Amino acid sequence: MRLRELAIKQKTAISNQIKGLLLEFNVRVSTKNGGMGGAIQAFIEDAENELSFEFREALNTAHEQYVLIVKNRGQVSY
Repeated sequence: MRLRELAIKQKTAISNQIKGLLLEFNVRVSTKNGGMGGAIQAFIEDAENELSFEFREALNTAHEQYVLIVKNRGQVSY
């Protein structure tokens, strides 16, 4: 049970970190238009927001980690 709880805490923590970071740039995440993944992709692809390449990569990496946690959570057997 502790592994499941840890996975849930990690998922929640990284999700909150990403959402908080996006809010600093006035990007709100909703369940529409692909949720967090859609918001991140749109934000990264927007050439007019003047984000550095490094920041775009870091944001994309954080989202990939989130997706990996979500996928792996379903594969843990108890």
